[in-house]
Amino acid sequence: IGQSLLTQVAEHLAERRCLLILDGLELHAEQAMFVTHLVAAAPDASIIVTARRELGLDGEAPVPIQGLDLITAEPETDDATQRPACRLFLDHAALNAQPFSLPEEDQSIAAICRLLDGIPLAIQLTA
Repeated sequence: IGQSLLTQVAEHLAERRCLLILDGLELHAEQAMFVTHLVAAAPDASIIVTARRELGLDGEAPVPIQGLDLITAEPETDDATQRPACRLFLDHAALNAQPFSLPEEDQSIAAICRLLDGIPLAIQLTA
């Protein structure tokens, strides 16, 4: 992140009460400096950062988020097509190709979703 961009963003947010969401941030020294600088420059801003792991920044309040469920709310009538992770896969696959149905005995999509830990973006990209 260039210094001029950092300065521009910090100046823009400096006296604003706002919510800034930084999605998919992975901790690199440059990004940590950016977030630290924003927190100092914009005391009335709330900042939400999504990352795969805790960043270790001052004032950080980690909230772990799990992937989509790989089972249905009613396991005794489990149907792979009704599992939230599988449903997302099927919905996105239908956007990319001809719609198809999943035979109840075919658990391959459920296995793929399980390998992807139910992570929505990974499921969408795979579909």
